[in-house]
Amino acid sequence: GHHGAEGDFVILQYTSTGSITAFIYSEAATLRQTVPLDLAPPGIASMDWKIAGHGPNLCLAVDHVLAFRPPAGDFVLMQLPHPVTGMRMSPCGSQILVTTKHSVLVADVPKPGKPFEAVDLSGSTLGDAESSPVACFLPDGAVAIARPQGGEIFSRGRYTTPSARFPLASRDGVPVSIAPRGTGGFAILTDAGKLVVFGK
Repeated sequence: GHHGAEGDFVILQYTSTGSITAFIYSEAATLRQTVPLDLAPPGIASMDWKIAGHGPNLCLAVDHVLAFRPPAGDFVLMQLPHPVTGMRMSPCGSQILVTTKHSVLVADVPKPGKPFEAVDLSGSTLGDAESSPVACFLPDGAVAIARPQGGEIFSRGRYTTPSARFPLASRDGVPVSIAPRGTGGFAILTDAGKLVVFGK
């Protein structure tokens, strides 16, 4: 997974003993850090893991569990009602964006000794029980969400009402991924193989 803004990336490795280790590499594929993790649920080898990081912070998601590991200390866990389908950390590393089949959550990185605090952005008029959202942070910390019915942008820290909405044509297909592009735009990949680009 992606780790920070400097091009770092993380590889998770599990062993036959059921342990997990995170290897953090630089953009030049130089090993920066090895982090043994004290999180090993049953059936670890067959689970679909998500990982994101920024600086010394590391966040993992598997099944219905979101787990944040600060530079020092134990994991902070958050149980979710549905399995995690995607996860990103904000450009400054202070927030975690989580998508499930039915929801989009923005969680603040927990302070030492504190639990997760999250805002659910699923109250959108564009949401329904059948559409899985995709979401990403934009460079300024805003959140872009896309569903088959269209999409919304939420300004950083203002998650009660979208600051903008955008249409998606049904002929373009169902959104399967979204990523920031340039200084403030984003691109959406659909199941029809189309790339729909917005903004700069």
